[in-house]
Amino acid sequence: PPYNAPGPDHRPEDPPQLREQEFEVIMDRNRTVSSSAIARAVSDAAAGEYASAIETLVTAISLIKQSKVAGDDRCKILISSLQDTLRGVETKSYGSARR
Repeated sequence: PPYNAPGPDHRPEDPPQLREQEFEVIMDRNRTVSSSAIARAVSDAAAGEYASAIETLVTAISLIKQSKVAGDDRCKILISSLQDTLRGVETKSYGSARR
């Protein structure tokens, strides 16, 4: 296989209780949680409401981490976007606190 393609035995079977349809429903919910949390946090941070922005992001990260599909790569990408946004907000909040 191409050098970065997973081998044939790479993909563990999904647990039987998590059907494709349920997976998609949870994934969609996680995407919605992520995008709305980022939008709200950015708008809060712009208004100087850093504590609220941080709380929104931390809550979203923990919701996604607790979901049944948290181990999926797409979820990891959502979590890392949220964490990047969180770091940005924290950096801004420290900057404003020092002024």
